[in-house]
Amino acid sequence: PAQIYMRHKALNHVNPGSGWSDYKCCQGYFGGCCCLQPGNLCESVCPCPCMCLEAFLCTGPAVSATSNVIRSAYRLGLDEDDVRLIRCSNCLMIFSICLTCVARCTKCEGDDALAHIVNII
Repeated sequence: PAQIYMRHKALNHVNPGSGWSDYKCCQGYFGGCCCLQPGNLCESVCPCPCMCLEAFLCTGPAVSATSNVIRSAYRLGLDEDDVRLIRCSNCLMIFSICLTCVARCTKCEGDDALAHIVNII
């Protein structure tokens, strides 16, 4: 996806010719969880597969980390549009989690699951 290309481009814009050598999971901006800590997840050995996993499993944080790389390099803050996009992303994420919870609580499965959830809401 585009996140992989854009992260590579951002890292090489900030440090030209670095390839993937500066890559860390979410560039370390979002901390870690238990034993999963950025910088200790084999990023130095196999950065491309790690970035692919990050892009597919943590899309929002992956995009935000790329934005943070550029904003940090140029000492830029967030503008109103950035804040709106972040809020929209957060709302969509929460909505997705809520739908998943409703589906699991009502034991919805199959093609009719979404229709059933919409009827409940």
